[in-house]
Amino acid sequence: MLVVIGLSIVLKLGSILAAMSLGVTITNVAGRRRQSAFELVEKFSPPIYVLFFVLAGAHLVLEEIAGWMIVMVAVYLVGRTTGKMLGSWLGATWSKAAEAVRRYLGFCLLSQAGVAIGLAIISSRLFEGQTGHAIIVIVMTTTFVVEILGPMFVKLGVRKAGEVGLNITEEELIATYKVGDVMDVRAPIITTGMSLREVIAVVSTTDRFYYSVVDGENKLAGGITLDSIRNTFATQELNDWLVALDIMEPVVAKGVPEMLLEEAFEETRRLDIEHLPIVASREDERFVGVLNCRAVHRSLSAEVLSRQQKADSVHRESVLRDGKDERGV
Repeated sequence: MLVVIGLSIVLKLGSILAAMSLGVTITNVAGRRRQSAFELVEKFSPPIYVLFFVLAGAHLVLEEIAGWMIVMVAVYLVGRTTGKMLGSWLGATWSKAAEAVRRYLGFCLLSQAGVAIGLAIISSRLFEGQTGHAIIVIVMTTTFVVEILGPMFVKLGVRKAGEVGLNITEEELIATYKVGDVMDVRAPIITTGMSLREVIAVVSTTDRFYYSVVDGENKLAGGITLDSIRNTFATQELNDWLVALDIMEPVVAKGVPEMLLEEAFEETRRLDIEHLPIVASREDERFVGVLNCRAVHRSLSAEVLSRQQKADSVHRESVLRDGKDERGV
């Protein structure tokens, strides 16, 4: 990225266009490396964004804004908004896009930020005097206004189109949940004093692979897996004397209901476990449930699929409705 920007400066080309071209090239030529490349950029880009917008805001001196500039800002803002709304409607109409796109896409295009500000700063350097200053004032003031109102109109447009939350990935869905929202509160438990025969009786009536072991005060003491039960069969002569406390495994990790689901998944991946016992709080060791990672992933995948099917259904209904309108039905 630094090489591309450096070459654009040496060759006196637009650095913004060069950077955008680099992104397009990576996406279309090195598709498999796209995600890792963009993740790398995202790790160090936030401070640069902050510096960029602070530097851009420093160009806007309110005392230097003349009355005619305010008029131009108003005209530019009205013209830009009208152009966005009319242009998106005409484009969607001529391309026979869905009705929701024709009606509400314009609301989602009102925001304006980085590229416009960058081009304004570059343009102000090319023009001296009032022209360069006017460019900065008009673009910066307009950006300030649309960045406040733009997200509100985006939310309005997407909501009116009935597409809120439909286009979502499993990772985005995970970020919205806490452990308490998806943990299994009905998971069977085993007490430390249960004999092996009683433990097997509990296991035989359920389809679980992991069982939390609690003491007399319902505090988490350990866990029992099907493998740990299977290993005890090698000592047949001791089976009548064994209790749950003897065959349980120690707790390697535990969570609380307020824990973010993505943090819990990261912890289970790090420890290579599929079940995370959940206690009431960091101070209260009372057992309240189990996070079954595999079952939660299946549930989330089903929810993502359901939302995608709903989005496809909305699109199909819109296309059918548009087709009937064109036939005059």
